[in-house]
Amino acid sequence: MRDYQLSEHTLLDTFNHGEEVSKGDKMQVTRTYANYTVGLWYKTIYTPFHKHLKSEKRYLIITCWKGGE
Repeated sequence: MRDYQLSEHTLLDTFNHGEEVSKGDKMQVTRTYANYTVGLWYKTIYTPFHKHLKSEKRYLIITCWKGGE
């Protein structure tokens, strides 16, 4: 994030409104803005908090990038 000067807000916007491509258990999301494109790879993980509770679905961002400036 810091290398590309990407904010948490920009990554969240890309995650929620970008175009998804599936690659096995990983997903790629990209979103094109006015002068650049932001992309990220993530995977879905399920984490049980307790054996008597349902597991919770979470997303793990593996990497992100910014290009096309």
